This record gives sequence, structure tokens and C-alpha cells, in this order.
Amino acid sequence: MSPATDGLTPAQLAAVSHPGGPLMLLGGPGTGKTTVLERRFAWLVEQGAAPDGVLALALSEPAAAAMRGRVEALVDPPYDELRVDTFRSFCARLLHDEAMEAGLDPAFAPVTRADRVALLLDCISELRLRHHEIGGNPAALLAGFVGRIDRLKEEMVDAGELLSHAQARAEESSEGDDASRARAARELEFAGVYSDHERLLGERGAVDTGDLVLRAFRLLHERPHVRERTARRFGHVLVDEYQDVNFAQAMLLGVLGEGHREVTVAGDPEAAIHRYGGAAAKNFDDFRAAFDPVTEVGLDEAMRSPSLVRFWRCASERAQAQAVAAEAERLIAGGVSPARVGVLVRSVESEGAVVASALEERAVPFTLTGPAAYFQRAEVRDVLAWLRVLADPSDAGAAVRALSRPPIEIHSVDVARLTQLARRRKLDIPAAVAAALEGPQLTPEGRDRAQAFLRLYRAASGAFENRRPDRFVLRLIERIGVRRQQVFATQADTVERLRNIARLPELATAYVRREPGATARDFTRYLKAVADSGLREEEDTVRTPATPVVRVMAFDAAKGTELDHTFVLGLTSARMPGRDPGPSTDVPSELLKEVLPADGGGHDAAMRRLLGVALSRASEGMVLAWAEGHNGSPARPSPFYTEAL
Repeated sequence: MSPATDGLTPAQLAAVSHPGGPLMLLGGPGTGKTTVLERRFAWLVEQGAAPDGVLALALSEPAAAAMRGRVEALVDPPYDELRVDTFRSFCARLLHDEAMEAGLDPAFAPVTRADRVALLLDCISELRLRHHEIGGNPAALLAGFVGRIDRLKEEMVDAGELLSHAQARAEESSEGDDASRARAARELEFAGVYSDHERLLGERGAVDTGDLVLRAFRLLHERPHVRERTARRFGHVLVDEYQDVNFAQAMLLGVLGEGHREVTVAGDPEAAIHRYGGAAAKNFDDFRAAFDPVTEVGLDEAMRSPSLVRFWRCASERAQAQAVAAEAERLIAGGVSPARVGVLVRSVESEGAVVASALEERAVPFTLTGPAAYFQRAEVRDVLAWLRVLADPSDAGAAVRALSRPPIEIHSVDVARLTQLARRRKLDIPAAVAAALEGPQLTPEGRDRAQAFLRLYRAASGAFENRRPDRFVLRLIERIGVRRQQVFATQADTVERLRNIARLPELATAYVRREPGATARDFTRYLKAVADSGLREEEDTVRTPATPVVRVMAFDAAKGTELDHTFVLGLTSARMPGRDPGPSTDVPSELLKEVLPADGGGHDAAMRRLLGVALSRASEGMVLAWAEGHNGSPARPSPFYTEAL
């Protein structure tokens, strides 16, 4: 029997060997949907399809990378490349290949969410923000704007449409009460930001993720010869997690497959975490309508189910994290690869740090995955602290970290004296350090360390304004010795830490390519915007760890991940299901180009589906845990936790 069909259930075999035409594969978690797509890829090649003529699409780069590796193990060479892409990477390559037809510069580079937030931050004075609260962190507000723009583009709503709609609503509200006028004013102001966002990108010849899909759709829809050429190139298209494909992506798939109709989609409407409720089911209904008749295969046999499920009630979040670290250490000592262990939390940003600290104490190798997780790593924060204090000496938090961490390591008593001196004399921290050296405030050891800080700070300041960002960051890393510290630390995740440090100069190099005249100050502003905004890492920047590590990730980031052991944490009622944010108003219903069914249960049902993703990752052992103390106050278990008991 061939590798493509070996060991399959009858239903899986029927799907893999489907002779042709539109195919829909439906099944719950762990029933082998992704495996069937991978085996079908290999089977199609065995039947004579060109290896580079089959296109598989996943919704995230980690999922695509994992699928690509498994397909490569199934398909024998020779081939130059197997096309397992995300929608984003497929559209980017299509537009590069067809740049002249798409009206684009062939050298265009897609911009990340972080690039866009930094761009808006640089131009914030042009945005006319009078009706939105900026507060002390404009990056967070601008990240929210960027997220909403992305959602509008997913529904194929452009800036002109939103602006016209907002202007009409503003006129209608002129006779209404104060609250309705305020809402209309904020909406009109956001529509202006959307227009400014598009103008700023256009002036730089930049293309964001939403535009990649929209431009690719227009290219294939409006250029029949390009559509035919692309269809000949990719005679078979396979799509995973179809329940979470957004409207723009589904429209793209429709034009991509309308000629040959050799399209296979796989998914589970009950597992949607982006297209909630009825919208997820609508994806499959729309596919049936667009590709009628469709062959449907249902997978009912779960292939992944933990044999041991335990329930933990912990005294505090710290105790919960320590218990996880101890159990992970025991599993790894017993022969389980760290890569087969996952810690799943509702939010890496709010819960990841305490878990990371506990794992680090026991020398368990780990990596954080999720919004701004990279910037939560200690070694990255150390370098970023120096960059921030060089860019803004009044950034007290960054200055204190630079003083208290290697290579300076001023003791806490001297740090306290320096901060008191800075407040009393209204100085920034570097100026306070210089002033303290002229007085008796510091201990003898503290004086030596303060002098070392000033020497390093003044030397770096001299190069900060006139050296290219990539070269400056490399030099700074060497000056503060952060790479050297990791080499001699003999920690379990030393290789991963060194990769994190090496990535900073790479980020700077990529930034210089996009902004050739940028200074180290500009790059620091960019990094600060990313770190402060809490943005999720762009999919093409997410890396596979160099060595096996325990992954700490959010529930939604675990989609498509297969593990042996999982710890599902933070199952308190405050987090799961948490507060109902109410219906989304990101996309006005009047501007939708699709008719969406009812939400399908609202917030609680959506959170139940999200938790379902976390609960279906493990094949051997799973722990469900909650902490009685949350942020210093008593907590109650999630009703979902109680149901599972």
C-alpha cells in the first residue's frame, strides 16, 4: 500500500482517493482532517499531478510549516518546491509573479501590522483625533485601529465605503441625543483614520495583509487570462480549517477554483474561533452553492483523545504555574520531548509571564507564542530597555531595568536612591546617576556600577544618532554583553535565547530595507510601538524553535497543534467565559457584502468553542486548572471547568 493511503480509516481513504471534483471534508477535533489533506496531496501526485501543481492553504504559518514538513515526507523527489502556503503568502507570491498585471512594483514588500502602527504613530499629528481617548499609550489605540481596518478588509469594505457610511450617519445623528452624536463623530473620525492609513501606505508603495488578498482577488476576477494561467499552474487546491476562512479569502478561493473545480476544503463548523457561530456554517453552505454538486465525506472517529485527564484547584496563579513547571519537568525527565508539551492560557500577555518564570526556575526549556510574546522574553527586554533609555532618557522604567540587569546590576537600595534623587530634583535617571556620583548617596559598590552605566550610556549615545540601526543594535548587544551572558548561563533554553537576541539585528536589517534613511532612534520608536501595542506577531515572522521546547500559547494560537500533554490554565469565570463585550460593531451591517446568520449562541458559545480548541490538543494527558486567587481577589471556577468535572 502506498504511503498516501496506508493506515487510513474507510472514510479517510474515501476522501483521500476521491476521483475528482469539489470535495468537502467535515469532522470534529482529532478526526484526521489535516492528515487527509496531506495524504490527498501525496495521492494526487501519485496519480500524475505535478508536485508543484497542487496548492495547499493553511490559515497560519506554523500550521503551514507543519503541514509542509509532513507532505514532504510523503512525496518523493524530484520537485523544486511543494506549495503549502497561507492565504497571505500565496497572495504575496501571486502578486509578485503577476506584478505588472496587478499594477504593482515587482519589488513591493508587504508591511506588517507593526509597520502600520509605527507609521500611524509617526504621523499621529495628521490623524485629527479629537473624539478618541489616546491616554498614555497611543500605540494601543492605533493597534486597535489597525485591527479594525483588517476586519473591514476581510469583509471587502474599503475606506471610501466606510467614509460615505459614516458621513451619512453623522448627518442622521445631528437631530439625535448627545450619545448618538458622539458615536457618530467617533465613527466619522475613524473613517478618516482608515482613509489616512490607505493614503500613507499608498505614498510608500506598501501593501498590507488585507490588500494582498483583495488585490489578488481583483487580479483573478478582472483578468481572465491571469485566472486561467493560475488555474493551469495549480490544478488542485486544498484548504484546511475552512470554518475560519474569512469572506475575502472565500471569494478568492471561488475565483481560483471556478475553472477546474478541483477544490477540497476541510473543517468543523463547531470549531470556529474567528468566524463564529452561523458565519462558520455559512462558509460551508456558500461552498456548496458555489461548487454544486459537492461530494461530502464525514469523519466521525476521533484519533486524538487524552487517556488521562486531571483537574487542579490551585491556591494562586503562582502556585498553578509552579505545579505546571514541576509536572513538565517530571514528564521531560521521563522521556517526553519538550516539544510535545504545551501550556495553554487565555492570554499570553496577562498570564504568560508567571508561567515563564516558573518554567525558568526549573530550567525547563520553553517559548512564548502570542501577542507581543517575543518582547516579553527577558533577554529581549534587556536590549530593548537600553534602546528605549537612549531614545528617551526620561523613560524611567527602561532606565531602571538597564541599571538593575546585567552588565550593570546596581543593587535595589542604590536604584531606590537614584529614583528618589531623580524625583526630588526633577531629573531623568541618567542625569540623576551623574548627579549621584557627585554626592554621597550611593554605596561604594553602587558608585562603581553607576560609573560603568554612565560610560556605557555615553558611549552608546554618541553612536545612537549617526549609526545605521542594524549596525547599532549589533554593537549594543556586544557592549552590554547580553549574548555573552547567555552563552555562559548554561540554561536549558540557551539556544532559544540566543536566537531571540539574534533576531533583533535581523528586525533592524528588515526595517532598514523598508526605511533606508532610518536612524536607530526611528527603529527604537518602531520596536516600542510593537511592544506597547500588544500586537500578535505577523505570521511570516513566527519561527519554529531551534531546539525542542515547551510551548506557552494562547488557546487560539494552539489551533492545528498536536501535542502529547497539555496544561489548560486560568479556567476562572473571570477569564472563561469572561465579560460579554457585546455585539461587534467593527463592520457596519449595512456595508456587509454577505448575509450573516445569527451569531449562534453569543459570547458564551464562542468562548466554549475557543476552549474546545484547547481541550482537543492532547493525545495522552491533559490538566485543567484554575487558581482561587486572581489579581489579589478571590476567584470562581469557570462554569466550563465545572461541567467537565
